Amino acid sequence: MNDRQRFARLLRARHPLITVCTPEEDRVLEAIVGACVDGGRPLNTWSAVRGVYEGIFDTDHHAEQGTEQPAAALRWCWQAAGGRVFLFCDLAPHLGNEVVVRALRELVSRCATLGGSVVLVDHQESLPDIIRREAVAFHPALPDDQELLQVIRETVATLKKDAPLTVELPKEQVARAVKALRGLTRSQARRLVADAMAEDDRFDAADVDRLAEERGRLLGRDSLLEPVAALGEEVAGAANLKRWLELR
Repeated sequence: MNDRQRFARLLRARHPLITVCTPEEDRVLEAIVGACVDGGRPLNTWSAVRGVYEGIFDTDHHAEQGTEQPAAALRWCWQAAGGRVFLFCDLAPHLGNEVVVRALRELVSRCATLGGSVVLVDHQESLPDIIRREAVAFHPALPDDQELLQVIRETVATLKKDAPLTVELPKEQVARAVKALRGLTRSQARRLVADAMAEDDRFDAADVDRLAEERGRLLGRDSLLEPVAALGEEVAGAANLKRWLELR
């Protein structure tokens, strides 16, 4: 299932609180609104800039006056609750306020009774324990090989509009480039491909090697593990592991 279908399943289960932590907000919001459309669920969105407003895409829908502050927005949602989905963008930084936490918990309780859902979309994981324990976490899927290939093609096409580019990648090198980007988000993959080409207005085998190196740095930046590029014969011992890897 794709993200839209997976999120629709959570809405059908009537979970009163769903949390999403992602650096790719636009893609997640697209999946959420699609799931709401598929399930016939009305949607209201909140941000500190616009307050509470209908949907997420149509900027002509006027925001509810006086709902820019999170406590006021949560109170408005409590009054409007029913089978609605209430989407809050970047509410986590405001949850150090006890009034906001209390208002959120009361809204979640009301949604549990009336069949609504509160969705928190944030770029950081800093929710209070009491909120985290009540929530179902939704984890957006990383792009598969076909999506990564599309990211490469779109990035090349975009950069070609600005300056001439030389692309020298036979089919096997394209496959290596896709493999080098596995585990990254779409925006991360796009950034690495753009950086590799912008350096010398070329995209070739040397750039594919750089993609793999930069991917290792990105994935290892917040990890206790350090990615190391090494050939099998350079690793001493572990004969059974090597055989298993060769089979795979």
